[in-house]
Amino acid sequence: DFLAFGKKKVLAILDFQPLTQDEAYLEKYIDPLAPLRTKYEDLCGRMTNRFYDEVQFFSQQLLFGKFDNDSPVMESLFPAFQEYLEQYVDVMDGLQPDESEEAMARVEQLHKDYDQYSAEKDPAVGLFTTYWGAEWAERFVYDFLFSHAVVPPLADPL
Repeated sequence: DFLAFGKKKVLAILDFQPLTQDEAYLEKYIDPLAPLRTKYEDLCGRMTNRFYDEVQFFSQQLLFGKFDNDSPVMESLFPAFQEYLEQYVDVMDGLQPDESEEAMARVEQLHKDYDQYSAEKDPAVGLFTTYWGAEWAERFVYDFLFSHAVVPPLADPL
């Protein structure tokens, strides 16, 4: 995610966002990103647990920066993004697909879990509601951004 609110407030989150926290998976795909995290010290901030569960859908190699000016965008964020993307392409090039029914069902469920979590926790939902109204925000979030998520039922009045 990359958000800029003018030149005075910039927020960046860069991560592979693993769907699983399986140790072997993390070691194989996430741990190789450690040198990038070390290289970009100004992107080693921590996300607030008010919105994000760093343990569930994020990695320990996540890059996070919150800046009060836009100079880090080209100085560190863009180069970090390029290196992350190169690493991602290298990982994708080396994969052997597992198209078994069991693997496909497992990955689909992990995506559904991620979408549900994100639809309910993403702080941008409130921003969308403020700018474009609740109905538009709900459609955008559940029909586009996180299309595997299910709109929670309305709470019963007491």
